[in-house]
Amino acid sequence: MLKLHGLVLGIFWGLTLLILVVTALFNKSFDPFKYLTPIFLAGHLSGMAVFEVYCRLQKRHSIYQLYGQLASIREFGEWSGPKGRDYYAEPDKRIGTSRRDQENVQSLAHGDLAVESHKSGMDLNRRGVMVRRTRTLRPRDNRGELVKSISRGVVIGEGEVFHKRPLLGVSGMALGTLTPQAVKAISIGAARAGAIVNTGEGSIASYHVAGGELCQIEFQFGTGYFGCRTLEGTFSLDALIEKIRQYPQIRSIQIKGSQGAKAGHSGNLPKEKITSEIAQIRGIPMDRDCVGSGVHTAFVGEEGLVRFIEQIREATGKPVTFKMAVGSVKEFDRLCSAISLYPEGAPDAIQIDGGEGGTGSAYMEVFGQAALPLLDALQIADLLLRKYHLRDRVKLIASGQLFQADHIARAMALGADAVVTARGAKYALGCIAAGLCHKAGECPSGVANNGKALDVELRAQYLANYLTSLVERLAMFVDPMGITDIGDLVGTRTQYMDIKDVQIWRLSDVLDRMELEGNNPIDELMTT
Repeated sequence: MLKLHGLVLGIFWGLTLLILVVTALFNKSFDPFKYLTPIFLAGHLSGMAVFEVYCRLQKRHSIYQLYGQLASIREFGEWSGPKGRDYYAEPDKRIGTSRRDQENVQSLAHGDLAVESHKSGMDLNRRGVMVRRTRTLRPRDNRGELVKSISRGVVIGEGEVFHKRPLLGVSGMALGTLTPQAVKAISIGAARAGAIVNTGEGSIASYHVAGGELCQIEFQFGTGYFGCRTLEGTFSLDALIEKIRQYPQIRSIQIKGSQGAKAGHSGNLPKEKITSEIAQIRGIPMDRDCVGSGVHTAFVGEEGLVRFIEQIREATGKPVTFKMAVGSVKEFDRLCSAISLYPEGAPDAIQIDGGEGGTGSAYMEVFGQAALPLLDALQIADLLLRKYHLRDRVKLIASGQLFQADHIARAMALGADAVVTARGAKYALGCIAAGLCHKAGECPSGVANNGKALDVELRAQYLANYLTSLVERLAMFVDPMGITDIGDLVGTRTQYMDIKDVQIWRLSDVLDRMELEGNNPIDELMTT
């Protein structure tokens, strides 16, 4: 609608200018004062018309290209917004993060210092505050050593099947949910920064490997098995092996069990967004919405999962990770038990997705009510893996609103070995969190649709800038803690962080939660 409005305005300005010029040329009176107003009006409108044409033809700003000078209204809001939000507004509850956080990511992406002058704004009484245990009188600056340790990454897998995985990566966002141009920009930008990219559950295509030999790809499939399915929609191991042969940049394979924003529910790609290319890549029809099942058909239960993982690892020679949101502590305990009984099928890493994570499409009823928050879920996973003596074998990857250095340090202190971000990558590409990912033709930034308005090379460099800066910021944030290796932060809980109003889980707390899940809660309440 805005795009149409902009075109109508452009036509109106052009016609108005034409009428004024014709009137001036053919009017018999040439009194300059009589034509002063039309001349000024004509000059103003002609300037607007020229600016409108420039907006449509330039490639640097996709929002201006799509909406013309109407986008200048938003630019004014960007300039005035932070000042108003500092004094009058709260974070945007719908997108889960403040606009100021979003602007900080985009400043890093544009190569700015992203420093500000304002009060802390920290509310020490709210849940979720974590304060570094800093050392003012530390003997030396450790940032250089920390950057090296971050760049070293973490090894997942064992024996001959392993991958030296980068510490930072881009979380799964499927082709179809994102435009081909956005996926291509992510591939190029992440390759330049040395980060790994998860494909999301929409299969893999040439766009994912646009970054060339430096690409590191984690191929994800979910219940739809896109990219590794039969014509009937069931899992095909042969198709998966063929994908790995076709794309040597695939470093690991991820089985998606669930995600935090919609745990227990699968993806939904509206038919309006299914192009012939997307249909061919996914192996789906174009005349209906692509609505996946929330249940895997290739395996059943925890024991079926670990045997399925062993089968994939042996057939492909690639490490296998498993993505899940912790909606039931007992379920995660059963998974750990199954792994301990059948260690050959241990996932090389488990990605814990917090309930605060985002998605391109889901039903309103499940948002924010599907899984435990990341702060809790990470600790539970870490403790239960330790309970079964699996912590060294199974690494933990964290996701769910992790897009700043302090977010990453917090997740690592609570048990994460590595971190991936979708939100940070989108913001770096120019996403303005309009909440229109699921509506064809209405994304104003070219990330979720309108991809032709997105300059791939420019946005790829923005993403590379952001990911590179994130490494430096993480080293800067962790350095005052007095450590020299980022691995020393993992699972430390309060050793390097004082935490206020954040629940620090103990194994006894986890066991109590499991017991409560198995009983009638009212019976438990009546006995206390």
